[in-house]
Amino acid sequence: MLLLAAVAGATATAAPAGAATPTDGWSCRAQTLDVASGPLGVVLDQILDPIEGLLRTGEDGTPCVTNGATPLGGALAQVTSRLAPLGIDLGAISATTTIDATKVPRLQAPASTSRVAGLKISVAGAELVSVSALEAQASATCAAGAAQYTSSYDVGDVAVFGQAVDLTGPVQTITNALDPLAPIVRLTPGHEVKTADGVARTALRIEVLSVASIKLLDVSLAIASVNDHGTPCAIPAPPTVGVPSTTGSRSLTAAVTPPTGRTIARCSFTLAPLAGGDARTIAGTWAGGACTASVPRDIAPGGYRTTVNAVTDGADPGEATSAPADLRVGYPGLGDVTLAGRNVGATLVLAEGTTLTSCTITVTPVGGAPVALPGNVAEGRCSVDLPRGQYPPGTYDVTIDAVASDGSTDRVSKQIVLTAPQVGDPVAIGPLVVFPVAPGSGATITECTATAAPVGGTPRSVQTYIDPGTSSCTAGLPPEQFPPGEYDVEITIKDSNGDVTTSRKRVTIVALGGAGGNGGGGGGVATGGKTQGQVAAERLICEKRRLSILDVRRSTSGVRVTGVAESALVGKRVTIRVARRGAGARQAGTATVRKDGTFGATLRAPAKRYLATSFALRYSATSGSASSRSVRLTRRTNITSSSLTSGKIKIAGRVSAPYPRRGTAVRVRIQTGCTSYRTVATVDTTKTGRFTAIFAPPADGSAAFYRVETRVPSRKGGPSRSRSFSLDRLVAGR
Repeated sequence: MLLLAAVAGATATAAPAGAATPTDGWSCRAQTLDVASGPLGVVLDQILDPIEGLLRTGEDGTPCVTNGATPLGGALAQVTSRLAPLGIDLGAISATTTIDATKVPRLQAPASTSRVAGLKISVAGAELVSVSALEAQASATCAAGAAQYTSSYDVGDVAVFGQAVDLTGPVQTITNALDPLAPIVRLTPGHEVKTADGVARTALRIEVLSVASIKLLDVSLAIASVNDHGTPCAIPAPPTVGVPSTTGSRSLTAAVTPPTGRTIARCSFTLAPLAGGDARTIAGTWAGGACTASVPRDIAPGGYRTTVNAVTDGADPGEATSAPADLRVGYPGLGDVTLAGRNVGATLVLAEGTTLTSCTITVTPVGGAPVALPGNVAEGRCSVDLPRGQYPPGTYDVTIDAVASDGSTDRVSKQIVLTAPQVGDPVAIGPLVVFPVAPGSGATITECTATAAPVGGTPRSVQTYIDPGTSSCTAGLPPEQFPPGEYDVEITIKDSNGDVTTSRKRVTIVALGGAGGNGGGGGGVATGGKTQGQVAAERLICEKRRLSILDVRRSTSGVRVTGVAESALVGKRVTIRVARRGAGARQAGTATVRKDGTFGATLRAPAKRYLATSFALRYSATSGSASSRSVRLTRRTNITSSSLTSGKIKIAGRVSAPYPRRGTAVRVRIQTGCTSYRTVATVDTTKTGRFTAIFAPPADGSAAFYRVETRVPSRKGGPSRSRSFSLDRLVAGR
């Protein structure tokens, strides 16, 4: 009686009956046990047939599928059959097939693997054959359009009649020397059947024969096979591609014809610089039997070895690459449209041996009609100046076309914006009114004029200066003409494009505090006159700066530097630098702008060898983008002291050697305008060059700047020919 025991509820993944044979594909089969012939085998095979699907994965002639790593694991862990006096025991079994179904058939790499562990065959309760492990593998790949099949096997420890057997030979027939009536066992390891369309490998075939050589049982264990159907390895027909060429400057084209029944899915051009460098691939478009592409602007004009590649559509596309062609690409080469002031154009590169036939610039106002202008070619640029009357500030579409003598063309387009100069809201800083300004397209501010008028009064022109560091135009309102109050200030700016903008704003002027501390007298307001603070602020207007050094002089403790800054710099740090002839400037010290707008610092005295006039030590100050003029320390003529005492101004000083033979006259002059002075006293020097001048202050009690002027000789006893003057000294008037 035959007993077949299986795990209850066992199932397996088997190919469904009647599954279609693949037209161009693969079939796979992995089987753990097959009983083929013999009186006992026929009976056993008939009994096993209903559950044969549990012992294998896949079917010959049906498409391969991918199964789990152990498709029979768990569902069928063990098969045992006994038919006295014969028994077959199978331990763990596994039948697996794999294929990459996401790829086309020629790239799918189908494979089958079958494993058996713990095999025992017994007769009348006595062990006949035992094998520890069996494995067979079969696989297929494609090479050069044809299928290539491989297979392998492995057999573990084998024992027959309890004795170990070395399966080194192809077939072994083994008898039991102790029992002449015992069955005969024939072992065939690794049997392979290879045909033109497939391969099958059996890890071990066991035949059991009677003493009369009658086959009782034929068992094949661990069988794996792979077969092809149709032509899965066939290489698809490629498209026909022609040699690429150029049309115009940056257009590439090549004839591309797909095989019958197919279309082109994609095409591209590869450009390798003839002069060396990295190649670039550009995606193309296929239509009307040709692949075309536009060369990007970042690929420079030059010679390129060019090929075109085309790929057909479908799951298994065909592909072809053309023969190379050496092409001149990008000639004439137009760069990006740029705007410089009112000059619009683009750089131009021509191929060697060619000339420019024409260059046209079409300018179209947004919503307006286009106007074609002949371009001018100079210094490798095609450009045109846009007249102000015809092209006011606004937005324009610009297209530039260039045609070379060899017929090649190029075109670039871009939208540009012509802007007018702009004036922002002003800020009043004491007697200064600062207007933020911005020039028009690609320009600079070249002119700045202003008028100021009391509300409802008559406008009066005022001094202005342009500060490129802060992009501002500053108007100065002298306190004697514009006392604190409200004023309508009108400013007109002009840029290098020639565009003009006028802005009218109402501002409030407030009194500026006294500067104080510059050689006598306080900084209070003088009835009917100007304070020291007002006079110092006017110096900023005259110098057209936001920062000014008023005085630099030697003292017993070093070098004393004083100055004045606009109110916006109050509380800011000022860096003072010193420079000498033949050397760069270095930082000498710092100061902080006081609430009254002044600053001052005492710096370390320079070495004596640098005090000669030939070294020309100069001091300057900076704070952010604001900077002062540089002021020389060592002079032939110097004011050593100044004071206001008993209603008189006293100024003392000295003229350094060499002295003239008969002494020299010294004139004390008061500043009456930014560049004008008036003499208020004249005195002679002593033999040692000293002088003292005493004179009346201005009638209105205003503070003022004073300087001393004279003429000095270049050698001792020589004639006084060289003009020499001191730094200006700010002195209180009352």
